[in-house]
Amino acid sequence: MSSHAHNATVRTASVEIKMVTVDNKKMPLNVFRQLLKEDAIDRQTGKLNGNAWGFVNYFWNDCGGGSSKHLHVIWQKGNELRRDCVTQISPFCSYPGFSEAFLEEALYQALLVSVLHHLVTDSVSAWPVTGRQATIKIGDHNYAVDLTELGPPFSYYWHDVTDGKGDCPGSEHIKAAAKPLLASSIAAFNSEAQEFCWQPKLNQHITNDEIYSQLNTLRSNLLAAQRRSASIGAWAQSYKSILGLGQLFITV
Repeated sequence: MSSHAHNATVRTASVEIKMVTVDNKKMPLNVFRQLLKEDAIDRQTGKLNGNAWGFVNYFWNDCGGGSSKHLHVIWQKGNELRRDCVTQISPFCSYPGFSEAFLEEALYQALLVSVLHHLVTDSVSAWPVTGRQATIKIGDHNYAVDLTELGPPFSYYWHDVTDGKGDCPGSEHIKAAAKPLLASSIAAFNSEAQEFCWQPKLNQHITNDEIYSQLNTLRSNLLAAQRRSASIGAWAQSYKSILGLGQLFITV
């Protein structure tokens, strides 16, 4: 293929430049800085609070973004313009809280402890049982515990009891089988708790009320962690959408 100069051409691409104008004049810097500063992204949900116009490539020492990567955004609230310093990383990332993975595992272990503790203390009569699942209600949510995971005799014991067969709740056979599993489940929970500095831990003498209180606390923290994760994800999408709007030009 020939590469001589007379075979080459230069093509000029069209470039769109977005200017912010006031009274048909490009917005001056002093007007931009006089815009009311207000959050363009909701700090709780991570979603945009209004219609973002784009970002201005101008920074000053006390702009509020610190050393973190951020954008100076112009956005519209109703019929008025606002500006904001939007960081790339959600402020929720720095909020204290336990990880979802830990809370889900800890909640699962605490549910097993609850199941086994009810078996050992002969307090299962009020439980709703369907097939091989026991349901534990925490707040407004029902958690189903798969009893087959406990192994025999529990994997078939619940179903047989509803048919009038097998060991009854509170039988010595069931209690004896549940006690070592209860101890190992408590140990597993406490191992997770120690790794993540969770308090309080469980012990062999814990009551059903104390277990339920622990379950409530774990569920509350899990919901908070899920909201935090959702907010962080939404914030990243909001930041990306602002970045995609492109740079706005003003008079500096």
